[in-house]
Amino acid sequence: MSVLSTFAVLAVTMALIGVGHLLARHRVLTTARNHTLAALLTDAAFPLLCLSRIGAMSGPLLRARVAIPLLMGGVLVLGALVGEVGARLLGLGSEARRSVRFCVAMPNWIFLPLPIVLWRYGAPGAQVVLLGNVGAQFFLWTVGVLLLAGRSAENPLRVLARNMGLWGTAAGIGLALSGLTYPSGDVFRVLRWCVDRFGESAVWLTPVTVGAQLFGSTVTTVDRAVASVLASRLVVMPLVVAALLALVAALGLGGLDPLTREIVLLISAMPVAFSAGALALRFGADATLAARGVFLSTVLSLVSVPLVEAVARTIFFR
Repeated sequence: MSVLSTFAVLAVTMALIGVGHLLARHRVLTTARNHTLAALLTDAAFPLLCLSRIGAMSGPLLRARVAIPLLMGGVLVLGALVGEVGARLLGLGSEARRSVRFCVAMPNWIFLPLPIVLWRYGAPGAQVVLLGNVGAQFFLWTVGVLLLAGRSAENPLRVLARNMGLWGTAAGIGLALSGLTYPSGDVFRVLRWCVDRFGESAVWLTPVTVGAQLFGSTVTTVDRAVASVLASRLVVMPLVVAALLALVAALGLGGLDPLTREIVLLISAMPVAFSAGALALRFGADATLAARGVFLSTVLSLVSVPLVEAVARTIFFR
């Protein structure tokens, strides 16, 4: 059933990428319009998604299991290092290197693993994914943005200060910790529904922007940069994370239960985050490389994720 869930999510994603490709082909979604859409996603829809999902969490739960967001942030930092090392070994240029390290650092940490985890583990598993989302969102809108922006002439603090995703994540954390609830009343319920739906539009609009970015390029082209993304994201990262989790468990460090370790391993094996293409486009990195990484890693993950999980369990979790 988990394989069927993955197939279903993958099929919808591929269909939306195809829609974006067709819209670009028929000049409905031009390059300029795609830039505008990417800006709308990164500056409005994604921040509202962070605010609504994190803000709805329980404050006591967030405090009690703060190790999970920190662990997820650590996994993403590790991914950035692996991506940087791989890109430098291949002698990639600055623009390509920025996209490679970002794509390797950022797995699809919620939209693909969540349905799989819900079937396997139910609500306790989903809780781990959502708590990990807090750490992933904070990394994305701080370190992740700086990874993409590179050595810009602009002060990095100014980049972060104007980053709406960071403010949305911070507001969501503050809302969860404060214990405040949304005001009652029909007007506020309708307003919240509209905010939630607009935020969730980022989930299905982002693959459309990826499809538009791929228009005019060979989707299946695998050059050195794309190969580095695929190998590092789908193979190197999950195996390194599996080894570290096994070491932590053997030494009795961190207090991580088996359920949390299994889900963190699953997330580390996920393909490149859907948002990588739109964010690369937004912050001036190699958007075509990022879009190819999203497309190819998502297709290959259908085989790589079960395989890597089996190998990891055999070698590290016997």
